[in-house]
Amino acid sequence: WNGSDSLDFSSFVRFDVYSIDGKAVKRYIAKLNVHQQVPDSMEWKLRTSSLLGKTVQEQKVITYNGSYLMYVKNQDGYELYRSSNAIDWTKSDLSGLTEKTFILTQLVSYEGFFYMPTAEGVLYQSINGTDWSALDGAPEVKAVLGVVYESEQLKHPSALATVINENDKWYYAAMNKNLQWQTGNEIVSTFPVTGFGHVSHEVMYYQRLMVVAGKSRDNQLSNAAWETMDYNGCS
Repeated sequence: WNGSDSLDFSSFVRFDVYSIDGKAVKRYIAKLNVHQQVPDSMEWKLRTSSLLGKTVQEQKVITYNGSYLMYVKNQDGYELYRSSNAIDWTKSDLSGLTEKTFILTQLVSYEGFFYMPTAEGVLYQSINGTDWSALDGAPEVKAVLGVVYESEQLKHPSALATVINENDKWYYAAMNKNLQWQTGNEIVSTFPVTGFGHVSHEVMYYQRLMVVAGKSRDNQLSNAAWETMDYNGCS
């Protein structure tokens, strides 16, 4: 290869960088992503004009075994609907979501289970999305931030990232797939704990969790983005 050659990026391309003495080598794998549409002119099309035909106060849609699960809160309480195409929805059985105020927007999937906090600080768990129960041994969970996936570079296992309350101080905390908890740093006053968006993603082979916008513990609006790689804290 030289500067005037072309490279075929239709599949992964490997680059090996050697030290001057030729004894040490660092390997890089390159992947080229090509937008299928003009990125600043993506078209949105109406999927359906009415999902349920009723007023919904809060909702969250997740995927499960090739189908969609939509949790809704309305005047009748909490309900679950299923769909294979995100257009036609059928009401499904739902148990365990009673007597608490569940935060549907923070419902996440982690290591084969679903997790969702309540406004009262109780963390609920489900293996099938239908049957829910409080997770034994969990601390008082004030927010579920999302998932930090396993990182080979940092030698970190995957974790469910949360905010917990200990003696009226709120800390970053993480639960691994064996339901073991690790407490991190105390959160800063401006960190969002409600109304935020989150996404798990990879940058340069490092797994990260990003939390965007929302409201702080003092109910102050935030327009900042926060990120973590080790779930001990966000910056």
